[in-house]
Amino acid sequence: MRWEVFAVGALMLLAGPAEAQPPAVPPSAEQIGAAQQALATLDEDRIESDQAYAGAIAGHLYVVLAAPGVSEAQRAGLRYALVVILAQAGRHDRAQEAAEALLREQPGDRRAYDVALLAAQRAERWPRVAVLVERGLAALSPEDEAELFSPAKVSGHLRAVPEADGESRARIAEALLAAGWPAETEPPSAADWLRLILIDRALEVGETGTARRFAGQVQGLGAALQLATSRRYDALVSDADRLASVRSAIEREDRSTAARLAADPEDSLRLIDRATFLRSIGRDQAVLDLLLPVMSDVRIVAGRHERALWLVNEAAYSLIATGAAGEAVELMRPLFTMDLDANPELVNTSINFVGILWQAGQAEEALQRAESFMTDGAQHASDYGRMWISANAVCAATDLRRSADAEAWLQRMSAIADSNRSAMLQALLCRGDLDSAEPVLLRALEDERNRGSAILWLQDYQPPAHGVAAQRLREAFLRLRARPAVEAALARLGHRLSLPIPAVIYGWY
Repeated sequence: MRWEVFAVGALMLLAGPAEAQPPAVPPSAEQIGAAQQALATLDEDRIESDQAYAGAIAGHLYVVLAAPGVSEAQRAGLRYALVVILAQAGRHDRAQEAAEALLREQPGDRRAYDVALLAAQRAERWPRVAVLVERGLAALSPEDEAELFSPAKVSGHLRAVPEADGESRARIAEALLAAGWPAETEPPSAADWLRLILIDRALEVGETGTARRFAGQVQGLGAALQLATSRRYDALVSDADRLASVRSAIEREDRSTAARLAADPEDSLRLIDRATFLRSIGRDQAVLDLLLPVMSDVRIVAGRHERALWLVNEAAYSLIATGAAGEAVELMRPLFTMDLDANPELVNTSINFVGILWQAGQAEEALQRAESFMTDGAQHASDYGRMWISANAVCAATDLRRSADAEAWLQRMSAIADSNRSAMLQALLCRGDLDSAEPVLLRALEDERNRGSAILWLQDYQPPAHGVAAQRLREAFLRLRARPAVEAALARLGHRLSLPIPAVIYGWY
């Protein structure tokens, strides 16, 4: 919510000798004039990085709020801004007071909850975050609730709460599930990660029955795989039930994604869900039968919804899986030339295009595209995405026997390696450096947030029928998996199963 609260008129204020608190007496004309004088020179970046500056801006906001002649619309907007600026300034008690005043005045206003949640997160007051979620779910209209608690925002709120505060995480998850989040617009599996939070909390406090109840509500394959493979859930899943539960989840999600799509065949998100699921279980020809008929012009496909370009992505990876990597490249190529500013989702397919080029054996172009992206598009990508670009560049440079270039790309990755351990593993395995790859994998297994995924990397999957690059990486990874320290870590933390699916979604190549 970057500064949208300021879009309420021209009252942008600059620093001065003001304090971040309401004035004790009505402000003088000089104070008001000083506060309003530098409206156009507010430094947003400095507010985010300089608490003293943010505190001074908050003082000016208080001055203007106390001034005569400010319209109610402007005053309301400034009160939203005040909460945000106080939070930026580290004045957390005052930010909470200002947020509570907003909520008292406008208890059904989504924006008031938005800024209150932002302030609570900045203060790292996780129990308050949980309380605000509960209050918002109770107070807001269905439309405002859907906006405030969109999947992306819920993910942001919960990922901000430390794993150590299991109680606050569980409160948020339970409130959302009780409210029916995320409603029928999302697939049944969309709430599985909330169920996993509640399962973890119940096991932590010794409530096995509660954990078993939530485990019985799990809908999707991803969560079922975690329950089946992690020793954390041994009290819930017997050895005899592990593969049976996975197969049941496959059948359940197959029925669910097919039924949802049949009910609305033109819905892009339902089409993506169906295609992604089919690809995750190795039914790539079914993906192509579903998607290729609508791929006559991928620009038109991308324009049907902001996330519709993922249809092109799924089709491309299924083409690779069926031995048509060259066709996958040509299918994806037009997306790389589209305007990232117009659709930020394109950053993901641009990143994936570099990997597809490399997998298709077009290492020279992959390297060129990686350099082009890092020059012109890197500002659109997270560290996670930049890691994938770099990893694919390392692999392409290695295939071209340009060791110096590969090492230079590896050096770029070193400072942000923990943001994407899977990409770091790819780069190191392409270089044949198992000694460096081993600690990366072990750290992923020990990291509470990565552990479930890392355990899934180590399972036995169905081998790919096509894809030389992926198979080569998989063979290197299996050598890494066989190292004694890795085997010991997996035996302590998880179970290794022979899964009836390929490694493309849940495994590591």
